[in-house]
Amino acid sequence: LTSTFIAYPLFVTLIVTAGDLFQVMYGEQWTAAVLPFQILCAAGMLKTLNAYASTATQARGWIWGEVWRQIVYLSLVAAGAAIGSIWGLPGAAAGVLGAAVVMTVLMHSLLRRATSLSWWDIFRPQLPALACGAGLIVCLITVGYGVRMVLRHGHVPSLVLMAQGTAALVF
Repeated sequence: LTSTFIAYPLFVTLIVTAGDLFQVMYGEQWTAAVLPFQILCAAGMLKTLNAYASTATQARGWIWGEVWRQIVYLSLVAAGAAIGSIWGLPGAAAGVLGAAVVMTVLMHSLLRRATSLSWWDIFRPQLPALACGAGLIVCLITVGYGVRMVLRHGHVPSLVLMAQGTAALVF
């Protein structure tokens, strides 16, 4: 679960800074990819959470219970992306996120059956990572807003990113 303490803040930082990050790295023409990227970052947070559930159920010898869940997940990713693509890239990304939500429920239900863990036992260790992520959101938004206010005459994405990156590291 320690991995979520690293992954959640990282994904939160990518979600909050995605607009400026894409402008700096790829240029204005890639701004349409920002929202799908942010949605996929949220899915990445769930995949991080699922990794430990997978390890624990495999350690208990419940590999076949996970195998069918992986098949369901793969099917849901394909169907979700295909159906979601009707609404473009954000829709396809939302389909992947939906599949990740279902997989999270399936894997943690399996984890509960394979062990004596309660839902609270599973998610209580996530609280520090979630609190850190929430604090980081406030920090990044505040710093981004402050830098934009100082640069009233123009938005300089690289300066905003540098300030936010520094603030995130300090945080």
